[in-house]
Amino acid sequence: MRSATLTFLFLSLTAGQVLAMGNHRQTYAYLSVVNQADAAVSVKVNASVPVVLEPLASKTYPFAATGGQTNVTITATLVGSTSVTATKKFSLLNGDMATISSPTPSTLAITVTPPSILVFRSGQDSGVAAASAGGLLPLLGLSCLLGRSPRKRKRRRPDAEFNCAPVAAAW
Repeated sequence: MRSATLTFLFLSLTAGQVLAMGNHRQTYAYLSVVNQADAAVSVKVNASVPVVLEPLASKTYPFAATGGQTNVTITATLVGSTSVTATKKFSLLNGDMATISSPTPSTLAITVTPPSILVFRSGQDSGVAAASAGGLLPLLGLSCLLGRSPRKRKRRRPDAEFNCAPVAAAW
């Protein structure tokens, strides 16, 4: 019975963490594009279909990260005037934010800022939580199965220690 329990413990600890980690071969880099201009802007990233962003609107683009760096080209065109255009080429880091602004009514500018420290990566956090749960839940179950309640001690009477009859010396 103990060998079966130990085998179950070993397999659950090993399999739980492997299943929780999943296959992380394919990674993605994300680019957020934010329109800070006063007018609507048509945004085209690489060879994608242009998307119209209203003022203060944003859109996130996923890119398959291959070999570390991904080259991205952003083209922004003012919707009311097709002659006002801005283009920016850069290497993408995961979590970059491209901001489209309009310094003057006849120009557009694209600035790219790297990710801040507080970038939330839900995939990695959930994998760690699932791996922890996969390792700790079997231990909790095993402790419930194999643990026993503490023994109750017999209470001594307070007078039992000192209520002794004198021993007669046989000399």
